Amino acid sequence: MRVIDIQTAHSLKLLNSVTPMPTVMVRATTILGEFEHVQAELVGTAVMLTDGRAGTVERVWLDELHGLRISIRGHDGKWPISTVKLVETR
Repeated sequence: MRVIDIQTAHSLKLLNSVTPMPTVMVRATTILGEFEHVQAELVGTAVMLTDGRAGTVERVWLDELHGLRISIRGHDGKWPISTVKLVETR
């Protein structure tokens, strides 16, 4: 079961009551909203990957095969988010 915050649920309810959207559009909108939230939370955060690389998240992508992928400043490449071992708390 997916958990969404009250504000998102309220926004979706209002959106659906004003102009009915197909279910697929509601899901797509939810995914994009969550992606933007992840970007805001991770970009600029210090991380360590399971292979020992460490640095600051520079960019976040959506990837068809891996889901979320990140790039780390100073290291070439893109890594699946599942490789993040440690994220600095803010």
